[in-house]
Amino acid sequence: KAAAVARDLPLLYDEPFADSSAIPTVLLSRFTREKVTVALSGDGGDELFGGYSHHAQLAKLAPWLGAPRGLRKLLARNFRGPLLGRLGDWSALVSDSERSLAHALIFRTDPKALVSFCGEAHSEPSETWMRAYDAPEDWPAVKRAMLADAAMYLPDDILTKVNRASMSVGLEARVPVLDHRVVGYALSMPLEFSWHGGQTKAPLREILYKRVPRQLIERPKRGFGIPVADLLATDIPRWTRHYLSRDRIGEEGLFDAGAVTDWLEHSRLDNPVGIRSVWFLLCFERWYAKNHRGEEAD
Repeated sequence: KAAAVARDLPLLYDEPFADSSAIPTVLLSRFTREKVTVALSGDGGDELFGGYSHHAQLAKLAPWLGAPRGLRKLLARNFRGPLLGRLGDWSALVSDSERSLAHALIFRTDPKALVSFCGEAHSEPSETWMRAYDAPEDWPAVKRAMLADAAMYLPDDILTKVNRASMSVGLEARVPVLDHRVVGYALSMPLEFSWHGGQTKAPLREILYKRVPRQLIERPKRGFGIPVADLLATDIPRWTRHYLSRDRIGEEGLFDAGAVTDWLEHSRLDNPVGIRSVWFLLCFERWYAKNHRGEEAD
């Protein structure tokens, strides 16, 4: 079923949408629609109350920016564990500013691969993201990242994903956390209130404690993802051979064909950054094939 939904993504989203959690979201929407026509979504809680792992990572890493760059480079190359999480061996810690550190932690892409695919001009954060992050000058780094997430990641990824997945089966997904009064309250709240008692999203937890058993809440945070590497390796391996072939990429002229080929030859599909890069390229190329080459999604 996951492979079948993956094939439908260019049709369902009608843009190069590369969030792999769209696949389980579509499947969940289909299952939910069998029972109801309206459902509630909890989207917005992580952005407004500091619930993402990169918020906690940013809080831990930002103070290190004052250390000598050589020391930070050494730490980033050798340290593993909860501080750097899944970042692998490329370094967010050698960032030159809080803004670049936040961007590296949020997007978790390989900057070298991005430059080699698309050119040096695309190595920096977008102006839209920078304006969102830089707007509140007196806010700490984590609150800025939360605002940037709410201004861009939430509408451009999360809400787009859920809305199109749910509406593809006629299911209406409503988002009560994004009531304007809740948004205003959350963004005006000091960070220590959101993270009170060592817990993220503390205000939301206190509300849930009154209505939901704690054992359903107090569990490790897990994303709504799928094993993309397994999907690529077992269900749709021909996609990489076909859509990312050197001749095809070179003919289109959108990416550096040699750089893409080299990346595929050396990319490790057991590395989250490598998986994301391959998946992103595939999602774009399959959308491009449908909308600009007139090819049907296979």
